[in-house]
Amino acid sequence: MDSATLRIEGQYDQLQSVRDLINQAAENAGFSSKECYACQLAVSEAVENIIRHGYGREVENKIQVTVSTEPGVLNVELTDDAPPFNPTNNRKERQWSIDDPPIGGLGIEIIHSIMDDVEYSRESGRNHLSLQKKKRASSESTD
Repeated sequence: MDSATLRIEGQYDQLQSVRDLINQAAENAGFSSKECYACQLAVSEAVENIIRHGYGREVENKIQVTVSTEPGVLNVELTDDAPPFNPTNNRKERQWSIDDPPIGGLGIEIIHSIMDDVEYSRESGRNHLSLQKKKRASSESTD
């Protein structure tokens, strides 16, 4: 199993380094470029939510991103010091049209629709969000 940890400031300009880490980890796990992009999107949404809703603004507080991979599996853990927020309890499925999607408010749904497992815990005053994506047997790389 391969693993890596990245510690970033709670600032939007740090998102590219998170995306790069997730892309590399997803590639190492054997995902297609389309699946890699989806994983990047889900994790970016989660990190943006920590910055925007957890910290309330861009701040010096840290966010730790830990990834581990094995063939066909990507595990991501996000850890932060923001106030408690459990995204697994705050899903609000909304009906919307592809022709007129809402602006904002879909991050949690995006995370849950892309990732296979989403778990939250609060330990020692820190939020821990665990995300897992498994490669589907029928997911052949066609891109």
